[in-house]
Amino acid sequence: MTKYKTGADITDLKQPDFIKLLESAVEWRLTKIGEFSIMTATHALNNEPEAIEYIIEGLLPYRSNTLFAGETGSGKSYFALEKALAIANNEDRFLGFKILKKNLKVLYVDTECGENLLHNRFKQVVKNYQPFTGEQRFFMMSKVGRQGHIWDAINTAIETFKPDIVIVDCLYNTASNVRMDMAHSLSTLTDRMIDLSEKHKITIEAVHHFNKGLSEKGLVIERIQGASPLLFWAEHITGIMNTTTLPEDRLFRVMKSRKGHDPNHYYKLIWDATEHRFINEGVTHNWMQYLINSNTKKAWVAFLSAVIEVADKDGRFQTKDALNIGENHPFNKSETTINRWLKNLTDSGFLEKITHGVYKKTDLRIIDDKTLQDDDM
Repeated sequence: MTKYKTGADITDLKQPDFIKLLESAVEWRLTKIGEFSIMTATHALNNEPEAIEYIIEGLLPYRSNTLFAGETGSGKSYFALEKALAIANNEDRFLGFKILKKNLKVLYVDTECGENLLHNRFKQVVKNYQPFTGEQRFFMMSKVGRQGHIWDAINTAIETFKPDIVIVDCLYNTASNVRMDMAHSLSTLTDRMIDLSEKHKITIEAVHHFNKGLSEKGLVIERIQGASPLLFWAEHITGIMNTTTLPEDRLFRVMKSRKGHDPNHYYKLIWDATEHRFINEGVTHNWMQYLINSNTKKAWVAFLSAVIEVADKDGRFQTKDALNIGENHPFNKSETTINRWLKNLTDSGFLEKITHGVYKKTDLRIIDDKTLQDDDM
């Protein structure tokens, strides 16, 4: 290439030199401004997005921020530990869901029960994974003393053990100086988790609590304790809850997924307290039947029995029939209450709305604590 005087610009280039310069040029594009990544339409059209990867199909995305929330007493800690051991032991499935990635290391961080209880739980659950071959892929740490520098300790543990997955059980106890109900305060916690996941290229799953109440709504996002930054941080949310039927019955659901998984299904789980494991009985489409309290059950059973008595030969009855029964003895309910019952019974799958003001009872039965009460309806 021709030598040019100091101060020469592109207009001074000879044509062969200009062509060589163009041929050697490397494409440059702006990729980041502050905390934002930049993508042009040209780049998006000419390239494919990264494939969505899962550790457990549909349940646990790879290299993502995930939240597992549940009610007190639902067994969420056992659930999280069982899942962690299944991954570390290179099991083919967890609760029937395929484990897609093998030889992953798992760090289980206990901030709640203490070393001795954690050790006992490990012994109880690991018996279900024999032979256990994950000795070099599973690590536990249990909080002792103050909470002040817990995330520094977790960072050190990640640097030491180099896990692919970190399960923090539970999130609330990592936030001694954080107000879970205040966005600006909670952001300090979620920012710390983002820093760790991005720095170490790992999946973080935080085990968390539901607020008290609203159990009749099922597994919905608004039950999760904490302000909006936690929900924004979580790319994938799963949840577990108790039921009003048998003590061992649970409901489980994928509540949110930015990874493309359909979060509509409820799964009926059984907690086997003897073997310390969960059993997945499959999808339940009529999940509300597991959340009806005993008083409501009794009222609904009696009400459905009464309206069936006035139904036509096809089992159909009208709203006016239901109101006539519900507003009189022994129910003595208001029109508003009876209309709400009809809606709830329809939403729960116990009634089918044929057309405006016309209903028909379905074959679905109301589950009682010991038996199914449909025989009397």
